[in-house]
Amino acid sequence: MEVLDPTDGEGNMPTKLEPTFSLAFFRRCLDGAVILNSDGRVGFINDAACSSLGLKGLGDVVQRRWTELWPEEAEEPLTEGMRRVLSGDAVRLAGLQAKSGKFDMLMSPIMNKDGQVESLLAVLFPSGAEPRISG
Repeated sequence: MEVLDPTDGEGNMPTKLEPTFSLAFFRRCLDGAVILNSDGRVGFINDAACSSLGLKGLGDVVQRRWTELWPEEAEEPLTEGMRRVLSGDAVRLAGLQAKSGKFDMLMSPIMNKDGQVESLLAVLFPSGAEPRISG
């Protein structure tokens, strides 16, 4: 697993998201979409992310720590990625092993009106593919 530059060289990945997005959009996404609160607990997870991680649904994971839902070897890169996102960076983690295969993950801060990170957005997609959620 490695942490990659979050842009494609042309700066196409957003470095932050405003809190005005719609959860309805994330529910319909083909990629896994997860919103974590600032202490790394799941606030929202769509069906695609549940399927990728071998989970039943939001009710089984809400308020659980994100790192608990992954195999042990993913804990360190996930923790480091979340630390960087909480400091305002966007990151891409590559090759995270999950129940249904290897995944890459984009993580981005969601800022409040005062410019503070209030939550994190994680997007999961198969390793080597490009995400279908764009900024």
